[in-house]
Amino acid sequence: MAERYDSIIIGAGFAGLAAGIRLAQFQERVLILESHFIPGGLNSYYFRGGKDKLFNTGLHTVTNFNAKNRRWGFGLICRNLGIPASEFSLVPPSRPSLIEVPGAGLDFNNDLDVLRGSIAERFPAEVEAFDRFCTDMSQLEDVQRLYGIGSRTWLEEYFRDPVLMDLLELPVYIYGGYSEKQIDAATFSTVFRSIFLEGCSSPPDIKHILDLLIKRFKSLGGELKMRKRVARIDCEGGAFRAVELADGTRIEADRCLSSAGLCETGQLAGEVWGRTCPLSVFETVVSVNAPMTDLQADYTLQLISEQERFDWKAPDERGAFDHLTLAASAFYDFAEEPHAKHFKIGCFQKGELWLGLDEETYQREKNHLEERLLQVLLARYPGLRDVEAEHCESLTPRTVVTYTSHLNGGIYGGAEKTFDGTTAVQDLFIIGNDQGGIGIMGALTSGVVVSNFQVILKSART
Repeated sequence: MAERYDSIIIGAGFAGLAAGIRLAQFQERVLILESHFIPGGLNSYYFRGGKDKLFNTGLHTVTNFNAKNRRWGFGLICRNLGIPASEFSLVPPSRPSLIEVPGAGLDFNNDLDVLRGSIAERFPAEVEAFDRFCTDMSQLEDVQRLYGIGSRTWLEEYFRDPVLMDLLELPVYIYGGYSEKQIDAATFSTVFRSIFLEGCSSPPDIKHILDLLIKRFKSLGGELKMRKRVARIDCEGGAFRAVELADGTRIEADRCLSSAGLCETGQLAGEVWGRTCPLSVFETVVSVNAPMTDLQADYTLQLISEQERFDWKAPDERGAFDHLTLAASAFYDFAEEPHAKHFKIGCFQKGELWLGLDEETYQREKNHLEERLLQVLLARYPGLRDVEAEHCESLTPRTVVTYTSHLNGGIYGGAEKTFDGTTAVQDLFIIGNDQGGIGIMGALTSGVVVSNFQVILKSART
């Protein structure tokens, strides 16, 4: 006889773990299935050269740091997961960050007045519009309208200067550009508010938060099974019935919450859902052992576009980034005593161009792009030239596919979202990127919100 649970969750990333905790508070049996031996998906970690040499993959920034509303952001997460804010050990950056396009730049940090001051200095005619924009974002009323329009279209309702609009779009797209050209204005407003109105922070490392979530989940009786890949989702009569693992094991449940992605979940269920996005990422991390003051690291984050006009589109040629959006980061500026001291630089690539390569070509192309990105990193943080690197390693679109199974190595999910988490199959829900949960805080929120509205409240009504 097949095993049976109240809920099965596919994926032990932030969305899956948050959903697991929330459901375990209300249900008898909740199971999380993870295909790898380390949780987190793209936002994970690995060790190189010993247990004290920990490297984070994916985003390391936690937004909504200053959020005080218990119904939104960090406050919502702590309240719904039953984890005190202090246990996340989040630390704000000690240095400002930079947004830069050709001929213009803006400084920002967790104080909105710093960004406002940069705008006042460089775009004085737009200050009043910026104030109105921020006020409206903090009290959005017609959110449904924003789902139907693009971010640029929305910005043009407030601003006149195209360069300023480029600067305001750039960081949001680096953190959550799930579709080429434009994303919806509702997602744009959520990400912008999370970064600029409520500020950024970071834990000592990603492992710290993952361990915290897993400990909480297991304390509630939840079960986490690693190295268990879901090969098929069994649906009968338009409703979810069970999952079948790669080893043939069948596990039944009343419902399933999947963080695999909308297209990917559809494939598991024998359906065609959503639309893939070609955007993936190439990221290089360098580990050093030196104080920040010796490295001339004036900025914590540098979010850069080298295009004359910002255009959110990956190049059609593998390894090209002369006119591509970049993100260079001094990540260990966030923590006083981090486990790993490293800098990162990443650029966006079309994932399909990196898949299916023979090993020799793959390694050659990887080494070539890594070297080019390192030169940009050294130019941005010149103090690194005087420090010997302890380790250097790169993540490619192929790496993303290996650890997330996301089509094309997509890092922000597909080009279509199911914002309420529902699918065409009853009791089969989407959480994470393709529900609209962008970044660490967005993924945690996605797991909580879908669990609350699609499972817990519906169960209470019946």
